[in-house]
Amino acid sequence: MRKIYFAPVATFFSIIYGCLGLSLVVFFLLDSKFQIWQTSEVLTIAGFFCTSFALIIGAYRLYFTINDVPTGEIQPGTRNERVAMIYQLFIMLIIRPFLQNMLIPVPMTRLIYKALGSSVGHATYFPGRIGDPLHFSIGDGCIVGDDSLIISHAIEGDRLAFYPVKIGNHVTIGTKAIIMAGVTISDGALVAAGAVVPKNTHIGANEVWAGTPARRVGSTKPMAA
Repeated sequence: MRKIYFAPVATFFSIIYGCLGLSLVVFFLLDSKFQIWQTSEVLTIAGFFCTSFALIIGAYRLYFTINDVPTGEIQPGTRNERVAMIYQLFIMLIIRPFLQNMLIPVPMTRLIYKALGSSVGHATYFPGRIGDPLHFSIGDGCIVGDDSLIISHAIEGDRLAFYPVKIGNHVTIGTKAIIMAGVTISDGALVAAGAVVPKNTHIGANEVWAGTPARRVGSTKPMAA
């Protein structure tokens, strides 16, 4: 496990506290004019939370638009490592706790992941979790099953790397399946429940994969007579 340095931590918390401070200023100005707090304390707190989270996500997108999260192996002591550490802090302390909240309706997860930087097609839904939104793309008509996990980072001792996960159209990923970094899944494929797809695996179009580690076991299209 790599040591987390002071500079990325300071940058991360500067962004967070800056967003919280801006939210307080906005609500102070609104309250001084409309007396929101006196009208409803609950709505004020809920509004402050929603505004703060929206500002934090906006700051997250802006920061990582200016500073791309690198792909491939991250070398120690580099600028890429600092950017990667800030990204991981956002994931661990802000995004993951929010997405693990079971109160989020499934139809909303598509919009949330798009807001977090994923490329998401139409009619695609996420009862499962995406660990690295900036390194994830998925096509139309897909479903990521309950309790499944897709992660685009690889941590092995002191080694850290990011490899995008790319999923085509009309792909089904079963409940509790795990998709590791660098996996490509082509159109019409199916990953069975509980399967673990190893790093950098390519699943072809209409293939069915199952097992731990996952292997091809069939096809989603019946063989011609």
